[in-house]
This record gives sequence, structure tokens and C-alpha cells, in this order.
Amino acid sequence: MKKPNLDQMHYELAMAGGGLYSAVDQAAQNIKRKEGPGQAFINELMKQPNVKKDELEERGLTAMAQKPKMTRDEMLRELKIHEAPQIQERVLKTYKPDEDEVHELAREIWERDHQEDKPLNMSWHDALETARESLYEENEHNQAEHESYTLPGGSNYRELLLHLPQDRWHPQNNYKSPHYGVQNILAHMRLKDREGPAGEKLLHLEELQSDWHQAGRDKGYGEIKKPVVEAYYEDSNGNIIPVGFGRTKEEADSATDPNWKKLVEIKYRNYDQVIGHGVPNGPFKTTGTRWRSSTSSTMQPRMATKVLWLPLLRIRLIVTKKNYERTLMLCTMSRSMMSVPAKRCTRSVALRAAKRY
Repeated sequence: MKKPNLDQMHYELAMAGGGLYSAVDQAAQNIKRKEGPGQAFINELMKQPNVKKDELEERGLTAMAQKPKMTRDEMLRELKIHEAPQIQERVLKTYKPDEDEVHELAREIWERDHQEDKPLNMSWHDALETARESLYEENEHNQAEHESYTLPGGSNYRELLLHLPQDRWHPQNNYKSPHYGVQNILAHMRLKDREGPAGEKLLHLEELQSDWHQAGRDKGYGEIKKPVVEAYYEDSNGNIIPVGFGRTKEEADSATDPNWKKLVEIKYRNYDQVIGHGVPNGPFKTTGTRWRSSTSSTMQPRMATKVLWLPLLRIRLIVTKKNYERTLMLCTMSRSMMSVPAKRCTRSVALRAAKRY
């Protein structure tokens, strides 16, 4: 199966079991045409709600236009081959071992130690401490890492990570977040349950951030290039000999020694020069694509980056499935929409923001 081009994708989310799906895949199920030219299938997809041409292009589906004839099953097969990116989810919580579990493991450790013939055996207190350390180590990969930043009160603190699968064949395409050990995190959230003034069940979104696209905004994506004009001549063997460079032809010409112009024919060529490297290219970094969820109507993001609309849709699904009565949203959203610290969010402002959702 051909892998999707995750470097350029920025269309609807496909999340197994998450309640979010690709608008293109959903639209394809509504097409009744049994066979016809590939372009006819594309035209019918484009007529469906929420389907945009850039989604078809980025998934490589516009290549169907070259097929003089295809069936509906062949069209659906193309969608599976050029599938949408699969978003994975991980929830991190503060791990507190159950005391019964600690004592059970401690007894196993203590008994194993006392079966050995040595001058000084382990005490029961040491066995308990060893058991606790062992359990913490086993659950370390699912341990919440930033609970110290949470606002006072509330319960059920957790950190929700939305990430792409690791690319094992092209490790240079993986992004490593400075905040977590999980690779390719598109966005992370810090969440907490709270109780409202009338006893209502509230979901508090304390922080929403995309390290990946924040770094992309600051450093760029992939190879960082600048346009260059090169002045050169060709020697008798056809080899290219550079003699001057600039941003424009005029600059390259000015940088060329006048003596060269008397001896050889100066030619010019344009190319992009690599001057550095940003973060790996990632999907969902632009605006404009509509999203759908299985529990709500189409929603248009009112923010600068689409990647943060993804977790907000996930929040909507959590609220619906877990019967929360209201969501406390972020208090102030910066223009970049990349990071909003919870410490800036007062209870009154958060409650006012919640009324808009």
C-alpha cells in the first residue's frame, strides 16, 4: 500500500474510533455512479459538502482524472491507497500505585530475597520501597509530566497527546517535542474536571499547544532555502565555473570580475540555495479546511492554525460522550494560537469564554 504524503497533508482528520473522519471519504460513500471516467468521479466528489480541491490534490486523488474509465469500487480503492493521516491518542495521568498492589509485589520481593543465603536480608520497609519504585518505573511512559502547572482545585488531571505514527523508514521526518518523549505530537492539551457554581460537571482545558507548528512558525519547515542567481562560464570541457552570485541578475553581474567578461561568455542560472534546516514538515498547519465530527454539524475554525482546531474538535467529542455540561476554554488566545499558558487564565475569564462554546 502506498503511504500517504504526510509532509503536505492538511485536510480532514481520520481518527479510528475518535468520531472524526475525512470529508472526502465520507463524500465517496454518497456517490451512486457505478462507472465512468475518472474525472466524472472527481467532479461528483467536488459537489459533495465540505470537499475541497486541495484535499484531493494532496492525497493524490486528482490523478484519477487520467483514467478514461473506472468503476466505483476502483474509486473507493484509490481512497484507501491514498488514505488520510491516522491520528493516534495518548492520555498521561499522575500514577498513584494501589497499596494492595504495592504490598503484593513487596511480598514477592521480600520472599525472593530471603530465599537467598546472605549475611543481611532485605527489611520489609526496603521491600515496600523497592516495590513502589518498580511500579512507578513500569508506568513512567504514561505519567503526566506537567501537573505542577495546573490551576488549584479540580480533579482528574490528565495530559492528552494527539500524534502521528512514528516513521521508522524515514526517521528524519519525525518531530521530537521538547515537552514529551512521544514523537510527532501534533498538539497536546492539559485537562481537568471541575464543578461549576450550580454543581454542574465542567471540563477545563487549561492549555492547548502545538510544539511542532510553533517551531515551524519560528524556524520554518524542512530545508530552508533562498533564491540565488549565479554568474558562470563553461570551460572547453563543458564544466560550469561560477564567477559571481547575487539575489538578482544585476547583483550577480556586479559581483563578477570585469576581466572575466572580456575573456569568456558569462551566463546566468537561478536555483535555490539551502541555508539551513527547520523542523520536519507536518500536516494540519494551514487554515481554511472544514472539519466534521460525528456529534456536531460542520464547524469552521476561527483561528490562525488548523492544527489547534483538531484538539478542540476532540474536546467537543469528549464533552458529548462524558456528559460534561460545559467546557472551560482558554481565556485569551494569541494571534498565533500556538500556546496559551494556564496561569494567565482566571476563573471568571474562563467562565465567560465557556459561554461562547
